[in-house]
Amino acid sequence: MKEKTTNAAARVISATESWKPRRVSLAAAVLYLLYLIGRIILAAHGDLGALVVAGSVFVTASQVPVHIPVIPGTGYDGQFYFRMAMAPFDFAHHALGVTFDSVFRMQRIVYPLVSWILSVGSPHLLLFVLPLVNLAALAGLAWVLASFAVTSGKHPLFGLLVALYPGYALSLGRDLTEPLAGFTLMLGLYLLDRRRYLPAALVLGVSVLTRETGTIVVMAVGIAWLIGVLRGRWEESPRGLFLAAAVPTVAFFAWQEVVRSQAGHFVLTGFAESNLGVPFGQLISGIVTRLTSAPNTGNVLWFIQFAGLTIVVVAALVLLRRSAAPIWVKISLVVTLILMVSLAGGEWTGDADLRSIDQLWLLSWLVLFKAPRLNLARWSPLVLIWVITAGQLALFI
Repeated sequence: MKEKTTNAAARVISATESWKPRRVSLAAAVLYLLYLIGRIILAAHGDLGALVVAGSVFVTASQVPVHIPVIPGTGYDGQFYFRMAMAPFDFAHHALGVTFDSVFRMQRIVYPLVSWILSVGSPHLLLFVLPLVNLAALAGLAWVLASFAVTSGKHPLFGLLVALYPGYALSLGRDLTEPLAGFTLMLGLYLLDRRRYLPAALVLGVSVLTRETGTIVVMAVGIAWLIGVLRGRWEESPRGLFLAAAVPTVAFFAWQEVVRSQAGHFVLTGFAESNLGVPFGQLISGIVTRLTSAPNTGNVLWFIQFAGLTIVVVAALVLLRRSAAPIWVKISLVVTLILMVSLAGGEWTGDADLRSIDQLWLLSWLVLFKAPRLNLARWSPLVLIWVITAGQLALFI
């Protein structure tokens, strides 16, 4: 019996060693690339500009410097990041054929700025660069998550499983900010976990300028630092934690002031009123609406995605106290959950593959990585949700 146990353990170690984080990253890149190619060929009919999903309400095709198809209606969020990537420092409400729906978009500067730099300011190259930046971000996210898993004593393939979040397929296929935001947030937390405080502070600063939801994690790090001050006991470097909280906070509010001075409006004004509501209000509304409406593919897919997310989040909450995850990860998870279930927008009622809820998914997995008995085989069926989602998105813009 002892020999069999030893052999089984040896096979697990061998499998783990064969799947280094870089191989996990490559696997994620290949899967997402195949999906992206399929979407461009089938849904976009070979036109990269279709990924922008420009709508006639906000885009005037004749004024855009490069050809992109414009569909009737409001289009989708990628059209605004495309506009920012053409001229990241032009804060005009209308420019280059695109009208902003809200000044709120301007605070998410990193994805458009990186794409602008890599495309050397060419709108034609930009159509290629925008999806490639997100593809690279998703490969990087898989690497970071696999590295997290390995340092937590878990199989590196968990990195691939987590990186295949269904919402990221939509984000990659529509030039959105979530992949880069997820990568920079997880990289910042990984560096913090490795006690590389200055790089962590800088990367977290990039994360909050990619997508503002990263400020929840930064706030949690600040709370952890404050708890250390009040208790007079430190498990981490007090200066390191302070740096990891202060640098991103300064970066976030400094950019907020830049946007205010240029656009004439403070982005955070009225944010809570327009984006937050009664806890579980929109979530329950979304569930009821789908249950009472005529059955369709979109509703069935949403329930499958929601079930997968719910299982992961509930498992993380059940194991929260037993998990060895840092206190800032646990605080971030709880606060993120409260805010996510209180969203008043279309995140729960719309068909967006829960893409805006990705931070809840990522933080839940960080808690699970640091918890005992995390079996890869039991969790691997979650990959099927991504496969189904990617298959559906490859057919429809």
